[in-house]
Amino acid sequence: MEKALNSRLTDDNKIVPLPMEQIVIREAQPSDAPAMARINVATWRDSYGKFLPRQLMEELSCSQKQSEIENFFARWEENQAVALVAENKSGEMMAFIMAGKNHRQDLRYMGEIYNLHIAPAFQSRGIGCCLVYRVSQVFRQRNWNTMMVWALAENPSRRFYEKLGGRIIAQDIDKYRGFTAPVIAYGWNKLPICF
Repeated sequence: MEKALNSRLTDDNKIVPLPMEQIVIREAQPSDAPAMARINVATWRDSYGKFLPRQLMEELSCSQKQSEIENFFARWEENQAVALVAENKSGEMMAFIMAGKNHRQDLRYMGEIYNLHIAPAFQSRGIGCCLVYRVSQVFRQRNWNTMMVWALAENPSRRFYEKLGGRIIAQDIDKYRGFTAPVIAYGWNKLPICF
């Protein structure tokens, strides 16, 4: 499996050929927050609108998500953060990932993926796999040998993490903007992950 992954990455791990196009994975910048927010809102509405409260979906806005992303960048050092974006050849952002130190130390995992969003038009092309792999490489370079992610329990896309070798390590209830939803944590005990 690792050989198949490496054949999709160049030596510098920045250009990833995918069917009919190439993507560039680069470090996200604060100026990327508006585009990241648009993708975030689009994926929430596409993926979560089926099971999260309608009121929450109606209140969801790009400006709200942009503010959350800008807050992430403002706390960059505190979180020991890493954020990457995937763009196509014409510079259109297709996906992003935000990660850093694990906030739930009781789970004893070092790194945590906070957000992974792939624009609906670009899903199921391997972009998410490449972003998760790149974050796991960064964590490994920091000697963070374990990683976790929280996913909404009702989100069928959470199986993506199982396909990447994540195993269920915890369950909880997440609170967001006055609403609650069950969540599941996936963990990896060896990095970088291979698929």
